[in-house]
Amino acid sequence: MGMQYYYTVMLGYDITHLSGYIKELEASNEEWIDGITEYSLNYDKNKIGYEHRTRSMFGVQMFCCEDDFEEYDDYDSRSFDCSDIEELRKEIWNKYKMFLFDHTKINDKDKDEPELVIKFIRYSA
Repeated sequence: MGMQYYYTVMLGYDITHLSGYIKELEASNEEWIDGITEYSLNYDKNKIGYEHRTRSMFGVQMFCCEDDFEEYDDYDSRSFDCSDIEELRKEIWNKYKMFLFDHTKINDKDKDEPELVIKFIRYSA
């Protein structure tokens, strides 16, 4: 049996530098076994948050699938009009600031907005 791979494409901020810290936060609270409730994309109600497997991105998921997506007929994807990206950026930034303040106590004056990126994430499970 081979390794099962999953693919996710996200629009948002690269938070690779926080991934270890997020893992520590999750481990410190029994409620957060599946991710920090308000901020993990592992919860269906969250449309903006951090990718819960690698914890390397904070934003919105644009596409996800499993295995070799060239052979994958039924996949989940979303289309974004380029004019909607600026509005999404504002929403992502506001939620990211809430996350930073809730869990790191950094306020708006201490933190500039990171560069908005699209990131392709591959992980195995």
